[in-house]
Amino acid sequence: MKQACRACKAHDARLLFDIGGNRVVRCCRCSHVYLDVVHDNSSIDALYAHYEERYFDRSSREIEQETLTNFDTYLENCRRFCLSLPAGPRLLDIGCGAGHLLERAQKHGFEVEGQDICGPLLDMAARRFGCTVHRGFLCDVELPPHSFDVIAMVDVLEHLKDPETELGLVRTLRKPGGILFILTPNDQALVRRLAKLSYTLSFHRFVFPMKSLYYIDHLSYFNRRSLSLLLKRTGFEMVHCETKNPELTRLSLPPAYRFCTKLLFLLSGHLNNMAGKLIVYAK
Repeated sequence: MKQACRACKAHDARLLFDIGGNRVVRCCRCSHVYLDVVHDNSSIDALYAHYEERYFDRSSREIEQETLTNFDTYLENCRRFCLSLPAGPRLLDIGCGAGHLLERAQKHGFEVEGQDICGPLLDMAARRFGCTVHRGFLCDVELPPHSFDVIAMVDVLEHLKDPETELGLVRTLRKPGGILFILTPNDQALVRRLAKLSYTLSFHRFVFPMKSLYYIDHLSYFNRRSLSLLLKRTGFEMVHCETKNPELTRLSLPPAYRFCTKLLFLLSGHLNNMAGKLIVYAK
């Protein structure tokens, strides 16, 4: 069975490359790039079994200050783009993990709740930050409609088996005038373009950059156009979009690759829409 496009649902895609058995295809209708694999909730559960172990392999328990500073900026922008915020605005962090965004949102005066399918990380968030958390898929979590002023999806959209359905649920949870904040990998990033080029020019022998950028956890790779189309399909309007490179401290890379990545980040920061992450605010 072939996977329909995760942005527009079309069944018209062409193969871009196959990395370690992972078929990456591009939709001929909307240009969305995605992993050609069909998932259900049980296979997603299996994919993220013991995810907390992988999380601590890749991340320190104490998050870097650069990441916290970026979180502060995103939250300030959510306040700026939201049409009206009450005295105690409510924020839902979908895929909240260990709760670091929830902690920063609390410091900004938000009443916060988190959702994730990884129980150990949720337990950590609740224990460390005293926030309300919900374990399970969003479709199975009972939350009152129109109850959140800001809904955040940080490094989450690319993991979803059906982003359209998920965003439809998000729309029912968002208050009128509220803001949806999305951070997701940018498939038009300079580092991805060069990785594809080196893979092609080496006759598919130089695979390390590709394996680092396209892997089984990520089911979707959005560009600005495909994400905008997905948002429109689910009743959202993109009010602001920019690109920003991820924090280098979060990436596990050999020294030589880290140096090259740092140079690429510096260069792409000066090029239009070519940094590593798409940052979107929608209403």
